[in-house]
Amino acid sequence: MPDPTLTNSGTGAASTASVTATFGFTATAGRLLIMSVTADDYDTGPPTGWTQPAGCAQEINLGHYLWYKIAAGGETSAAYSLAGAAWSAWAVCEFDNISGFDTGVSAGQSTNVTDSSYSTPTVTPSSGRRFAVAAIAGNTNGANYTDIGSWTNSYVERADAGFNGTTIFGRVAIATLALDGTGSATTSTTATYSGGVTPWRSGLIAVFNVTTTVTARPKPLALIGIG
Repeated sequence: MPDPTLTNSGTGAASTASVTATFGFTATAGRLLIMSVTADDYDTGPPTGWTQPAGCAQEINLGHYLWYKIAAGGETSAAYSLAGAAWSAWAVCEFDNISGFDTGVSAGQSTNVTDSSYSTPTVTPSSGRRFAVAAIAGNTNGANYTDIGSWTNSYVERADAGFNGTTIFGRVAIATLALDGTGSATTSTTATYSGGVTPWRSGLIAVFNVTTTVTARPKPLALIGIG
């Protein structure tokens, strides 16, 4: 099987406590859905049916979250709630060729020290073909930065979303890397905020198993009575 590909993505922003993130696409059964949110408040928990990997909720003057779900098929939105009315931005991605979560391989970190870039923690994927999903977020009350990019270690950005709350600005982005896990080799990435620095920064990372088995096709029936 090939490495996972991005099959759909969507982004949005809201200023309410209860948010319905409408994807702009219909999920296909069996595909991996990833959602990451940055908010000027803290979340009350992942959307119904979604999983929050260990470490993938960082709350330090911003709320930053990463959730995943193996699609049942037909999903067009996900609802999340904040503790109160506040600005938030969300990004969602759909990927094919994922067989599940690389159990125990996830982490997050955050800081309130002003800088123009931030990193995910370093994690160690288990052996086999793996798919690392990283999310970097930042909130600031000083500048409306326009992008999160310049990802290191060959990570490729898949979605980038932001909110402009007049006095508070936020941004979140998702990037991925397909790699061969050895059980000892590590992975992480750093991204840069364009257009300004931010004091409240967060980095999350989670690793998933790549589908590597191919379903055998039935053998054709032998032709009979020829000759």
